Amino acid sequence: MAAPSRWLLATLGLALLGCHYGWGWGLLPSAGLSNPCSPRGATSLHMARGDAGARLLEQVQRKRYEVQQLYREHDDATDPIRLRMGYMSQNFTLQATSRIRRQGDELRLSVCYDLKRFSPTGVRPAQVVGFADAGQMAATLADAGVDAILVNTDFNSYGGDVADLKAAVAATKDLPEERRPAIVMKDIIIDPIQVAVAAEAGADAVYLMACVAGPVLEDLMDAATVMGIEAIVEVHTPNEAKYAMSCGATLFALTNWDRPEGKLIPLHAAKLRNFLPDGVGCVALATGGLFMGDAADPADEAMAIGEMGFDGVVAGRGMAQWKDVTGLVKAIRAREGLPRVMLGMSPPVPPEEGEEDAAGQAVPEAEPEPSAEGA
Repeated sequence: MAAPSRWLLATLGLALLGCHYGWGWGLLPSAGLSNPCSPRGATSLHMARGDAGARLLEQVQRKRYEVQQLYREHDDATDPIRLRMGYMSQNFTLQATSRIRRQGDELRLSVCYDLKRFSPTGVRPAQVVGFADAGQMAATLADAGVDAILVNTDFNSYGGDVADLKAAVAATKDLPEERRPAIVMKDIIIDPIQVAVAAEAGADAVYLMACVAGPVLEDLMDAATVMGIEAIVEVHTPNEAKYAMSCGATLFALTNWDRPEGKLIPLHAAKLRNFLPDGVGCVALATGGLFMGDAADPADEAMAIGEMGFDGVVAGRGMAQWKDVTGLVKAIRAREGLPRVMLGMSPPVPPEEGEEDAAGQAVPEAEPEPSAEGA
C-alpha cells in the first residue's frame, strides 16, 4: 500500500478512536465533557503531525491518565477539590488582568516569567533553569517587578509540580496588591479538576492551550469562572483566536510556537494580533521564542512588541539565559514606547501567504521559514 494511503487510514483511525474515547479534535482527551464529533467539536484546531505532534499527543495521553488519578484521589464528595468543582466561588480574582493589562495610556509593557525547569519544545527537550525552591524564585521575580509568573506544574515535560505552584503562592501572597505578581498555573489542562487544583492551590489564573483543549475550551473557561479565577488562552492561528473569542476569552497569549508542527515562526504573534479587537476588553500577550537572539537587546525587542499593540510579553528560556534577570526585567519595564492612542493598539499587519486577510479571504499558502528553537 502506498504511503499516502497508509497516512489516510491512520488519520481516519485516529479520528474514529477520538470519537469513541472522547478525544477533542484539538488533540486530546476531552474527559467526556463534549462530543468531538458534534458540530461544536468541528471547530477543532489541528491534529498532531510529525515528531513534535507525536510528543504532544503523548503528553496529552499521559495527562489523561493523571486526570483519572486525580478523580480517584479526590473521590469524596466533601473533598476540597470536589467542592471547588461543585459550587460557585464567592470570590473572583482579577489579579491577572489588572497586572497584565496596560492601564489607560500607559507606555510600559507587562512582563510575565514562564517558570519551568525544562522546555519540551524545539528539536529536543532542553533544560531552561535549575531551581530547588519555586517560592524563592517567585519572591526574587516579584522583587524584580515581574507582573505575572506562569508556574509549570507538569513534571514529565516541564519538570514542575503542584508543590511549585503552592510555594510560589505562599511566597507572594502577603505582598501589596500593586506589587504582587499574578500566579498562573500552566499545565496541559484538559479537565475541570485541574482547574480546581489550581484554584485550591491559590492560583489567580490557569493557562489554557487552544490547540490542546479544542472543543472543551469553553467548558474549561466556564470552570475557571465558577471557581473564581481567570483563564489565559494561548492561540497560534486566526481560527484559534476566533474560536477562543467565541468562547468568551479576554486574556490571550499569542504564540509564535506551532506546537503540533514543532516549529517556531518568528513574528507570527504580531500578525495574529490584528485578529483580536482593541480596547480594554481584550488583553494580548506575545510569547514564543522571545529574547533568544545573542546580539538582540531584549528591551528594544520588548518595546517593538509593545508598538505592535501588545499589553505584555511572556518569556521563559529567553529570560533565563540572561545572568541578570532582575536587571533585564527592570530594563524592559523602564523602556517607554508610544502611547496607546498613537498606536491604535493594533496596527494593521498584512497577512502572510496561507492566512486569511481582514475580510476572511484566503491568501495563497507558502511555507514560512521555521526556527528550530522553542519557547
